[in-house]
Amino acid sequence: MSSSPWIAEVPLDAALAAELLGAAFSDEFTGLSAALMTYQARTDRSAWTAPLRWFGEGWDNVAFLVDRRAGCGELSPRDAHAAAEDRLVARFPKRQLGGELMARELRALPAVRAALAQAGQLVLDMPDVRWSATHLAEAPRGYVWPFGMYPLMQGETACRVTLPAPNQRAGASALGTFLAHLHALGTTLLHVVAPERASIRDAARRLSSLTARLGELDAATWDALGVPKPARAKETAAFLQAFEELLRTPHWSAGGAAPALVHGDLYGRHVLVESDARGVWQPTGLIDWGDTHLGDAAEDLSLAWTYFAGAERQVFLDAYLVLRPVGRQALLRRARLRAMEYAVILTHFGAATADPEVLNLGITAWQGAWGAR
Repeated sequence: MSSSPWIAEVPLDAALAAELLGAAFSDEFTGLSAALMTYQARTDRSAWTAPLRWFGEGWDNVAFLVDRRAGCGELSPRDAHAAAEDRLVARFPKRQLGGELMARELRALPAVRAALAQAGQLVLDMPDVRWSATHLAEAPRGYVWPFGMYPLMQGETACRVTLPAPNQRAGASALGTFLAHLHALGTTLLHVVAPERASIRDAARRLSSLTARLGELDAATWDALGVPKPARAKETAAFLQAFEELLRTPHWSAGGAAPALVHGDLYGRHVLVESDARGVWQPTGLIDWGDTHLGDAAEDLSLAWTYFAGAERQVFLDAYLVLRPVGRQALLRRARLRAMEYAVILTHFGAATADPEVLNLGITAWQGAWGAR
């Protein structure tokens, strides 16, 4: 197992992104590369809106913010107020697994969004993919993976804003309700949503992966987790023992339960939030649906430990369980198991990439899933 799976297999820059969009959607974006070159050649860039700029990067994809008005090759003044539909997010896989996940996302998202909207249950937003490319006959620089684009969604990722203490975060009920509606779609969208990954049942692999990442944490990261040097070996052993015990929880299908349609990779970086009139941060949507599949609802409910705490955690779980009164005890054990995985994965990733936002998410998850035991 590589403990650094986020390393790009193909470098993605703004120029390649513009070429790909122009090649895939020539009717609207054929002039994007020209507009980008014009912008880059100017000395007064601050007066103009960037036709395309880096927006974010994760394990599998690189995202760019695109000014739709530049698709014809013209720049727009910085002070011109772009309409909401003119600001687009284009996401491109940077490795083979990312390409597979993007294909899954492009296939599932339209159907999932439509099903929730039709039932009046789209209580949080999700990407409205309006441009997608699965294969280009003559792809620039030999780029072979699918990619998609959608209007910029309202809000900021929760890891980019200064939120109040975890037990004061609003929106627990809205998130719990949304996930209950989402999970209930599991039996209706079998034709577009991927099945559960076989690796989720590989307890030995999950334990080995976690052990390796814990072993790579440096002293500064352990300090950030609040674990002093004399206690680290004991803390690691206790963490792994608890994790191994939770791994023995019966699989969700053991009682004949139907699969849930899960987001599959739900933590603070994939939750959008926005401050309301009272200055309270409320969730507005969920992004990055590449891991969506039919499986265990507990994967998404790990958010109870990685994001919420105290009373808000209970509000989140109650809002979910009142709509989906499933086997509570085993469900919550598996959810905490997933939260413990996130605690280590995010802490390791944040430290290894010097990303303070992700590191803080990891520390919060550690405190929620393990520190408050």
